[in-house]
Amino acid sequence: MEFLVNLFMRLASAIRKAPLLLMAAILSSPALLWASPGDTVQAYINTSITHDNNLLRLRSAGSLGQPSADTIKQGTLGMKVDWKQGRQEVLLDAAVSESRFSRFTSLNYRGTNLQSRWNWQLGNSLGGEIGYSRNTSLGSFSEQQSLANNLNTQHNKFVGGKWQVQPGLHLSGTLNHATYSVAGNPVYGNESTSCAVGADFTPSSGNTAGIRGTRQVQSYPALETFSGVPVDNGFTQDQLLATANWLYSGHVRVNGQAGVVSRTHNQVPERDFSGATLRGALTWLASGKSQLGLTAWNEINGYDNLTTSFTRSKGVSLEPTWSPSGKLNVSAQLQHSKRDFLGNPLLKLFPGLLAPIRQDTVNSARLSVSYQPARTISLSASIQDERRRSNQPEFDYDDRTIKLNMTFGL
Repeated sequence: MEFLVNLFMRLASAIRKAPLLLMAAILSSPALLWASPGDTVQAYINTSITHDNNLLRLRSAGSLGQPSADTIKQGTLGMKVDWKQGRQEVLLDAAVSESRFSRFTSLNYRGTNLQSRWNWQLGNSLGGEIGYSRNTSLGSFSEQQSLANNLNTQHNKFVGGKWQVQPGLHLSGTLNHATYSVAGNPVYGNESTSCAVGADFTPSSGNTAGIRGTRQVQSYPALETFSGVPVDNGFTQDQLLATANWLYSGHVRVNGQAGVVSRTHNQVPERDFSGATLRGALTWLASGKSQLGLTAWNEINGYDNLTTSFTRSKGVSLEPTWSPSGKLNVSAQLQHSKRDFLGNPLLKLFPGLLAPIRQDTVNSARLSVSYQPARTISLSASIQDERRRSNQPEFDYDDRTIKLNMTFGL
């Protein structure tokens, strides 16, 4: 794993511009302008209106003295390209959006989204992907809980490959470089390099099993200051996962993953952690028009905070879906989760310190309806209720979000 990380660090600068150059060459190619009948080039317009009765996720009487309700109008103009040349396929999705807030106008922003991918294939046994994505959007206020700009931009570049060693056995590898920045708050900006290798077994029965190892090296260009002392939040994280997909019958399938994860910080090693992670899902195809999904998890995740280095999340989610016709789809989700904020280095540095561990419980319910009256027109509506309760009451909130959405293909 060390060898792969070092190799990718050397290749990162070389591949930094490769996806952009690749897509520029493709877009300038006459072959794209003279697309074959099987190719797809489609422009689209999307418009939505969302009412959130507690956008900032405050308590009912928060710092603004009243619930933080707002209505957001968003318009998006985009284009999708699916270009095929022999066994090669290029996918592009580029969009720009304008979001306007009725109350908190300081949050108005222009978002962008670019996704590009080249699915390459050499012969019958070797293939993979090269891609680049860039997204600018407004982040969630569930942890920030204040009227501050949290507009973030994410860049991601990746190279991956898969080799069919023999029927039923595939080996794969991925190299990834990502950056994250928050407008006006450089402390949260970071740069991440990761590599993953894995093996997948796919016997003729239709069941699959695999194993994957991942190493992530993350750095923070701007140091965070704690009690006047600059602290490096950089870390190295290793994860080993085993995955399985079991077709119990024609109507029931089960898939899951289990493994271990560990993180080592560059500074303040009292924040280091390791532990097990589990996730499983069961899908029941009740009929040709309906299905029911059940997901449960017990996972450990990193958390970028000097007083919490990781969280333990346990939960269950129920997701029924009904499609009475090819044009109409109705889905719902009921979810219950508990989250413990662990790894406070102060408790290890000062054992006698009385510092309560934050514990949150979140319950949510969502109902969505989508309708496609024509091939180029899609309509959808959704409503979601969410309630968070914490042993630290300042993190409590109740929220209801209603959204209407329309997409028109050109």
